Amino acid sequence: QISYNYNVIAIVNKAPVQMSLAMMLDAFINHREDVVIRRSKYDLASKKDRAHILEGLIKAVSVMDEIIRIIRKSKDKAHAKKNLIERFDFTEKQAEAIVVMRLYRLTNTDVKELKAEFKQLQCDIVQLEKIISNKNELHKVMVEELEKVNEEFNTPRLSDIVHEVKEIVIDEKAMISKEECMITITRDGYIKRVSMRSYNASSESMTQRKDTDSLVCYGASHTLQTLVFFTNRGTYGYIPVYQIEEAKWKDLGGHISNYIKMDSSEKIIAAYVLDSFKTGVHVISASRHGMIKRTELKEFEVSRSNKTMACMKIGAMDEMINVSLSYKPDDHVILVSEQGYGLMYPVEQIPLVSNKSKGVKAMNLSKDDCVASICVSQNREEQVLVSTTTLSLKRMKQTEIAALNRPAKGNRICKLVKSNPNVILNVHMVDLNTPFEIYAEDIMRFEAKEISLMNAQSTFSSPLGKVDKFEWVSPLENITDGSWVKQDDFEQPSLFDEEKA
Repeated sequence: QISYNYNVIAIVNKAPVQMSLAMMLDAFINHREDVVIRRSKYDLASKKDRAHILEGLIKAVSVMDEIIRIIRKSKDKAHAKKNLIERFDFTEKQAEAIVVMRLYRLTNTDVKELKAEFKQLQCDIVQLEKIISNKNELHKVMVEELEKVNEEFNTPRLSDIVHEVKEIVIDEKAMISKEECMITITRDGYIKRVSMRSYNASSESMTQRKDTDSLVCYGASHTLQTLVFFTNRGTYGYIPVYQIEEAKWKDLGGHISNYIKMDSSEKIIAAYVLDSFKTGVHVISASRHGMIKRTELKEFEVSRSNKTMACMKIGAMDEMINVSLSYKPDDHVILVSEQGYGLMYPVEQIPLVSNKSKGVKAMNLSKDDCVASICVSQNREEQVLVSTTTLSLKRMKQTEIAALNRPAKGNRICKLVKSNPNVILNVHMVDLNTPFEIYAEDIMRFEAKEISLMNAQSTFSSPLGKVDKFEWVSPLENITDGSWVKQDDFEQPSLFDEEKA
């Protein structure tokens, strides 16, 4: 298969028009209709004139002796024509044809030819009137003429026309070379793919974004992966990485609406890259007003991804605030509220539902409180890093957070200071060497071990100083191939274990 790109500009109705193939065909057909109708009208007028003259000549043959006598008595040609018109009601054209007719046309053979010609003209006139008045007859003539052109200028077809065609399935990814790259995505939906060369040359500087926008996440990927993003309106979408336009690290990048239809009210809150949707990973999403749900990742793959699709039913006054991943049945989800309450419970307490579900209640909230963030704990030895909207931080042990059944209010995870109230921004699972990156006036990088380990009764610390405006940048997480199965589903009882046997 070979594709040809063309740019056709033609004069249509006395004006230049850029035309598609369908428009070209329509214009050509209209032109041929106009040509055939104009030609037919001209031919019809000519044949009617000729038939009118033949009708007079045939009539004149039957009274030729008297006509000759009238002509001989006439003064001149004009007088002869006048006398013929008065005597036999000939028209001006018929009389002109009679007076200029040569005598040899009066032979028996010529008279027969005149009658045969007149009969043929009558048939031609009927056919031409049909072409002018009947669209089907007009198209029939056009088809016949095009077939004659095709016979005269015949070009053999390059492809074979057969009754059954074996479908050719082309895997686009098989034609894409695997190239390492960096992906950036902002809250307002600006996205770009950066080559490792451009990134390594500029990684110490902040990537370009609008003043009112913020960087959600960035990280390493490759061209054979797929980028999945989630929005605050409970929707998601995905784009193959190789389709993302390549740009420099300091460029703004293109908007995600260039690749997928997205509403202007949707803001990006999280993004991941993956090799395949067919994994055992579960996606856990939470809303600001305390709803939570769990869905299998394979539910997110659709046959046609040309617009954002629902992944959580969100009310008009609510919004989705976080998306986390669970790989094992014994994982725990940790939730913190803006007013400083936290709890955790097994992810299996969250029902497994479809994308269109609203979810269930995640935690009990007071009237002026909202869910700030969630995260999934896969290792009980990990610690928790909590941050506020003023960039105050504290590191805690997981045991400081109440392990309860869903839903519950939880326990306070920070000391309430009325003179300097803190609003929780997010929560992360960390080990001592977990790196973090914050965009303020400059890039601020630190590791979790640099943040003081505190208990639930402690206030926050400000190791990075007072920051008025900042962006908490998350790494672009790679969804690995995980399997959500219970041990009981595949573990057989040992012959040496009497209790199980």
